[in-house]
Amino acid sequence: MDNIPFESMDHSETISVEGLSDNKITLGTNTINLTSGGGAILEVNTTIEAVAGAIKLNASGIEAHSSGLFCSNVRGVAHGIGAGIMHYNTGTNEITYSTN
Repeated sequence: MDNIPFESMDHSETISVEGLSDNKITLGTNTINLTSGGGAILEVNTTIEAVAGAIKLNASGIEAHSSGLFCSNVRGVAHGIGAGIMHYNTGTNEITYSTN
């Protein structure tokens, strides 16, 4: 398969991007749609770094992998609402957890 820009491929046909040697996919519509009857999998064999002004999760929930689901850099604050309860600050848009 020749290395051609993903945005110039014919989206009306099923295609495979196997064999691309570039380290990125650039999309003209800024959207990658993964569809499958039983669910789609986007697999990356290393850490994914999301660089964005905001990340919006548009899903009915989050399901942890068998190794667990971990969020780092969530700080504890003495909110006084019960230990371990998550708190969203609408003024700062920060998520913290209550320590007491």
